[in-house]
Amino acid sequence: MKKPVTLQFRDANLRMVFEALSRTTGLNVIFDRDVRPDLKTTIFVRDASVGDTVDLILLQNQLEKKVLNANTMLIYPATSAKQKEYQDLKVRTFQISNADAKHLQNVLKTVLKVKDIALDERSNTLVIRDTPDTVAVAERIIAAHDFADPEVMLEVEVLEVSRDRLSNLGIKWPESATISTPTNAAGTLTIGELRGLTRDQLLITPLSVGINLKLQDTDANLLASPRIRARHREKARILIGDKVPVITNTATPLGTGGSVVTGSVQYLDVGIKLEVEPHIYAEGDVGIKLNLEVSNIVREIAGPQGSLAYQIGTRNATTNLRLRDGETQILGGLISDQDRNTASKVPGIGQLPILGRLFSSDNGTHAKSEIVLSITPRIVRSAATADANLRDVYSGTEAAVRETPLRLDPVGSVSGSAGSVPFVPPGGQRAAPTAPDAAGDPAAPRAPAPVQGAPSPAPSAAPAPGAPASGAVIGAPGGDATGTAPGAPPAAAPRPPTLTPVVPAPRTPVPAESLPPSIRPGGIYKPAPPPQPAAPKPSPGPPPPGETVDSGAAPAVAAASALPAAHSADAGPLEFAWQGPYRVKVGQSFEVALEVNAGADLTRLPLVVRFDPLVLTFLDAQLGEFASKSGVSALKPEVDATRGSVRFDLQAGAGKSFRGQGALLALRFAARAPRQQTQLMLSQIELKDATGALAAAVRATPLTLRVGS
Repeated sequence: MKKPVTLQFRDANLRMVFEALSRTTGLNVIFDRDVRPDLKTTIFVRDASVGDTVDLILLQNQLEKKVLNANTMLIYPATSAKQKEYQDLKVRTFQISNADAKHLQNVLKTVLKVKDIALDERSNTLVIRDTPDTVAVAERIIAAHDFADPEVMLEVEVLEVSRDRLSNLGIKWPESATISTPTNAAGTLTIGELRGLTRDQLLITPLSVGINLKLQDTDANLLASPRIRARHREKARILIGDKVPVITNTATPLGTGGSVVTGSVQYLDVGIKLEVEPHIYAEGDVGIKLNLEVSNIVREIAGPQGSLAYQIGTRNATTNLRLRDGETQILGGLISDQDRNTASKVPGIGQLPILGRLFSSDNGTHAKSEIVLSITPRIVRSAATADANLRDVYSGTEAAVRETPLRLDPVGSVSGSAGSVPFVPPGGQRAAPTAPDAAGDPAAPRAPAPVQGAPSPAPSAAPAPGAPASGAVIGAPGGDATGTAPGAPPAAAPRPPTLTPVVPAPRTPVPAESLPPSIRPGGIYKPAPPPQPAAPKPSPGPPPPGETVDSGAAPAVAAASALPAAHSADAGPLEFAWQGPYRVKVGQSFEVALEVNAGADLTRLPLVVRFDPLVLTFLDAQLGEFASKSGVSALKPEVDATRGSVRFDLQAGAGKSFRGQGALLALRFAARAPRQQTQLMLSQIELKDATGALAAAVRATPLTLRVGS
């Protein structure tokens, strides 16, 4: 599925396209009986993988595939009935450690439209049954939510400062006097006896005069310093005080005339009550929703039937704070100030300005109290943040969930400076690579030169309406294939080209920046194999009017005998491949391996590895097992940290060569900055075998990395 392929089809029959793919790539294709035979497709892709190309073709015709093995797939219509019949489902059990499983259940139902999901609240477990792509996306969503709640330690100090002054100063005169008469033995008093009473016989209550000299001061400090640990968005409560009982009696009358008294007791919280609800931010700040209440008993109130109640005085403060970790905030101003003065005076004379002080007594009370609260948050567990690869998850389209996006990335250059093998009619000769120019730049673009004596193609008439079009599979591994509509009349056999030398045409320099990556200077070359004798094939005919065939920038075709043999017929191309991780984190060092599969005897391998210097840092390199067996004695990389390149020049030992397969190099990098996507790639390779001819090479697919924070 990762092999490179080039397709050029216009309004071609779908089954014919897959037949061409099957012949050139070895792909086995099975069609469901309900796939319409008249489906057509138009596709022009170059150096794309077989898997991405098939996905695009199926998307055009509302089809789906089911992969049976590495090179076999079943294609069926993308209908709900067929998806239920062919689409595999997967059951996955998620043990949720920290998050709320019920909340995650609602998230998955809303975002992914999960078909079957079950919740076990006892073990906080979710069971999902859906497609493998949906389950994979659900796993990343759950991982982005399943983090431990942050916690904070609140250091609270409550200080109540109170001052009372009681004064009682002055002369306390008698407030009343009573005069009474004596009685006779019978306990009565007649008028005659009253007339006979003298002054000495009248009775009067004792009189007393007191001097009040009292001044009392009271200072009190009430200090409480509790510490409480609270979770994110969870309330915590502190009470410093008493629970005061309130007794309530209820009398129930009886039929006999009596009553039954039933008593109940309720408790009121009196003192300092503090309620906090912290909110821990990712920046390290702590938001606190605070409610402070200070209450005290003012007086007792007696009720009927022996019940007892209290008059409670309260002071409240409610606020929202946002403090840094370790910052202390002081709240004050909860002040109570009472001033009472009572005077006892002798009427008249006690109201005189100065003399009245001798005939009065003053009783004064002054009470003042203030509540001061200080609170300091200290984060115990900070708020966790999901990695970038978990926060940003690809989920497909509205119609279907996919774990990976539908992309068409180039697999790599296959041959020639144009990046692909040019199209030639059946029976024609393949293009041969040109020699390096005088400047020694093997990757400079070449302009095609005409073949002397070769017939120029004649313009063809437009195809008849309704006639199926033809296409070609270009650059596919194993050769090329040309698709021709069934039933089309065979064209005349092509005339063999005249065997004359190639005269190179003058070329115009092209800026390297305007060239595609596959043909820039320092690109990778794979010369075409020498022509093999084959039976004549019917020509597909000239292209329709207005349509040209992309022949790339390869040199013109010369005679078969004039082409130098780049490599032996049984020697395959030199292939490179990367092996390494997919995700790394900032600050992490990781190792990647460059593997090689060489079919020709090569004594020298000049390689250049390129990377993004803003994202990665090259640390060191070591020889692989294959390089050691080939006799490479020393490894001296030339590192350009500014441009992000590492150059190697590997020389095989005496009597040895780079032939076979295995690990060539082990490179170690360090991630220095987060990036959604970065790549390691090879460039600027010029390989020659023992005869000095250019050897075939297939550049490795760039290793794509995701660097998370």
